[in-house]
Amino acid sequence: MQPITQSNLHQHLISLYNEHPALRKGKLTTYPDNDVLVFEKADDAERFLILVNVRNEAKTVAVPGDWKKLGETITLKPFEYRIEKF
Repeated sequence: MQPITQSNLHQHLISLYNEHPALRKGKLTTYPDNDVLVFEKADDAERFLILVNVRNEAKTVAVPGDWKKLGETITLKPFEYRIEKF
């Protein structure tokens, strides 16, 4: 896989969406936060945690449920996002 750059970011995200049914059709679980959009998409085979900092400053958010293997909190830079697979 080639490194993700600004020029191929959208193609990479579309590929992830197409390759993982959980992202398309999985059950949606949301986790409330005022600054970071946090949700899980899961099916019988896969689980993903998506975190999106919607602010123009760094934000720290508590890691939900059994995703604590990532740590107790995650700090995201302004407008940074992360997609984690369980």
